[in-house]
Amino acid sequence: MERPNFDELLERYLTGQASEAEKIKIETWLDLMKMETKGGDLILESEDEERIFNKISMNIDSQPGNLVILKKDKTIFFTSWISGIAATLLFLLAIASILWLNSRIQQGTEKIILKDGTLVWLKGKSTLHYYEDASTNSRHAELHGEALFEVAKDSHRPFFVTCGDMTIRVLGTSFNLKLLSDSLVLEVLTGHVNVSSKRDSIGVNIEPRQKVVYHLYEEVKKTRITAAEIFELTDNTEYNMKFVNASLETVIPKIEKKFNVKMEIDKSLFNRCKVTADFTDRSLESTLQMISEVLEFEYKRTGNSVFVTGDGCK
Repeated sequence: MERPNFDELLERYLTGQASEAEKIKIETWLDLMKMETKGGDLILESEDEERIFNKISMNIDSQPGNLVILKKDKTIFFTSWISGIAATLLFLLAIASILWLNSRIQQGTEKIILKDGTLVWLKGKSTLHYYEDASTNSRHAELHGEALFEVAKDSHRPFFVTCGDMTIRVLGTSFNLKLLSDSLVLEVLTGHVNVSSKRDSIGVNIEPRQKVVYHLYEEVKKTRITAAEIFELTDNTEYNMKFVNASLETVIPKIEKKFNVKMEIDKSLFNRCKVTADFTDRSLESTLQMISEVLEFEYKRTGNSVFVTGDGCK
């Protein structure tokens, strides 16, 4: 197969004019590139790319049937002929797509509701260990990576987060914590937080909307958190629970999703109700109490179900 022919095929593929058979030929190139690269890194030397091209061309020119590729005990059949100088462009596009997908995977967020009602959104491949110490009447979490915390308020039981050599002490607040190789970044959204270390047992108090960066063997640096930063920190979470003249029909699904509950309510009675309130950084119980006082309904929680009764809104 001549490379100029592949160039023409690639152009048709990129402009959406390629047939299904031609698309298969182009896409086979990507699969070969993935399998030929060591450790999954899509980086090939020029001689490697030439070797792949010759391998495909040889199969295509001598055997007009199927090219068989073996990978991890699985046989994958391709109607095949692939390669060309223009494949470099396709290769770059493939790299961009894979890097974008990998970035999306790394940025994935997993919500965890702790025993005390604290909500934690773990980001990427972060891990969290949590336990409650009855002897000291305290709550403890150990974080590796990054997470957004919405700590359930309990004035009698302080909440401690250990992250590297640093310890964060709170009673009830929300903050984002990120541990890097040489530093720790703490961004406080609400409430007050104290951060201490083995070298500084007294620690530093951090106020709402403040960001601090702890570099190893350097002074603490404080800055203000911008609205754009808060939006980025809380993206892919149900942290923001501010409503302005919103129907209860809109509010209920957000409560259900955030706290992993199911609200049993007569929609015909309550869907016309309007809510203007900010439930951000409030527990499920606090949220339900606020709504029930305004809309004059009663609720009962059984497990993950919340049963609502009342006259509704007319």
